[in-house]
Amino acid sequence: MTWSKSQFTNLKTEPRSVNISTLSNELQHEFRAAFRQKDLHAKMEVASSLKAYVDPNHLEIILRNLIQNAIKFSNTGGSISLVAENVDEHISIAIIDEGKGMNKEQISNLFDINTHFSTPGTLNEKGTGLGMIIINDFVRENNGSIEVESEPNKGSSFKILLPIE
Repeated sequence: MTWSKSQFTNLKTEPRSVNISTLSNELQHEFRAAFRQKDLHAKMEVASSLKAYVDPNHLEIILRNLIQNAIKFSNTGGSISLVAENVDEHISIAIIDEGKGMNKEQISNLFDINTHFSTPGTLNEKGTGLGMIIINDFVRENNGSIEVESEPNKGSSFKILLPIE
């Protein structure tokens, strides 16, 4: 809804200092039941002092969507990692799973609203197909970039580069 509203009302991006560790711990707690349901191991590697200069609402939506997707496309018993670190004057946040993965065509269409698609998860979970488009918009709104690496049946890695505080 925040994304929808921002598309039609020119909702302003309001960046400020956001502690990545605090946010990632909150999200890990929020998704605890989903991790348990699929018997997934969650691994967080985030320095407690790591801060990005972003809109906190946007970053929460970005990470929530990426974690939800990692859970959705992970096989039972797998693991999901969130790794955040300083990289060349940026904050790098990577969400890595060992799940379903994607081929090159799927990756190339991931952020294209004109080829909007949704893929069922490993337990046939449904989605809208808009999550990655929203993520991409919010990352760009916060002067960041996103990189995707994936291979079918081996998993995916989504790395976001954001301005440092």
